[in-house]
Order: sequence, then structure tokens, then C-alpha cells
Amino acid sequence: VNVTLSAGGAVYYTTDCTAPTIHSQVYTGPIRITSTTVFRVLHVEEGKKPSKILDLTYLVNEKDTLGTICIVTDPDNLWDYYNGIYVMGPGASTVSPYHGANFWMDWEKEATVSLFEAEGGGFYSPCGLKIFGVYSRANAKKSLVCFFRGQYGASSLNYSLFGDAGLDTYEAFVLRAGGQDTFIGRIRVEM
Repeated sequence: VNVTLSAGGAVYYTTDCTAPTIHSQVYTGPIRITSTTVFRVLHVEEGKKPSKILDLTYLVNEKDTLGTICIVTDPDNLWDYYNGIYVMGPGASTVSPYHGANFWMDWEKEATVSLFEAEGGGFYSPCGLKIFGVYSRANAKKSLVCFFRGQYGASSLNYSLFGDAGLDTYEAFVLRAGGQDTFIGRIRVEM
């Protein structure tokens, strides 16, 4: 990975999905990667506002014949005991469906979503990320919804997710974990 700046300043990066700061690793030259890696990059120039964080996902030696969706967000947005949307948290009931758990809260976390099509092509977009569903929230595998809002970047995703058979503009889409079918189904094609 090689970074070229047309301005002054420094580039800071992380590879653990945490948000980079001026205390993160400083980019000093090309970085060799040999496995799938997520770089989160921040440009800082003295006297100027820091850049937005850029999330760069590199898929290395992945041999999928299906498209690949990648979601990047700070790990605390998902796994933090108090603020993570994927965990029980401090208010969870001890009885299923665990009302009061973090995954029942109406919390939306900043993220980026990318699609890498098997035949090439795809998209990258900032988004808001929320848990989706009703009682399936209590399952270990949870559905996620990606919202496209102006506060994150573009207010819609302009991409034909389903080829000529679908729409080409989306305000949101859901990545379903299967709901009540989560323990049985693996891949399903709906026509």
C-alpha cells in the first residue's frame, strides 16, 4: 500500500479498525500486506482541520464466487459493554429476548460499507449502522441495516444491488442474518 499526498502534513493509520488519531502509527513509506487488511487513514496538516477518516479494505487471496460485503466501524461501536450495539450491556434482562440489552436500543453507529463484486466492480460508502429485526435481535447472529444519510456522506447509495432486476438508488438496505431461520438456512435465493 502506497500513499501519495498532494499537500503537506502527515498520514496516521490503524489496522485494528479503531479510529486513527495523531497518536496512531505514522505512514512513512509503502506497507506490504499479505492477508486481508483494513486500513483506517487520517490526514493531519498543521493549521487545518483533520481529514475525515478513510476506510480502505484490501481483500487478499479471497477466492469467493459471490460478492463480499465489508463493514468497517470502530470495534467499540459493536462490542463495547456500555455502547456496543451487538452486546447485552448493563441493562439486559436475564430472560430471552433480553429486553433492555444494547441490541434493543435505537442506536445508530457510524460505519462504512463496501461491496466487492466477484466479477469486479462494487461500491464504498459511509453509512449509519443499526441492529435490525424484532425478536431475532436476541439471536447470536443479528441482522444489520445500513442507512445512507447526509450526516455520513451521501444521502443515498447509487448502485444497482440486484442488477437490472432491482432499484439503482437506496436510502438503506438490510443484511439479514436469517431471523427465525438463522440456525437452519445458509444461502437462499428469493425470486
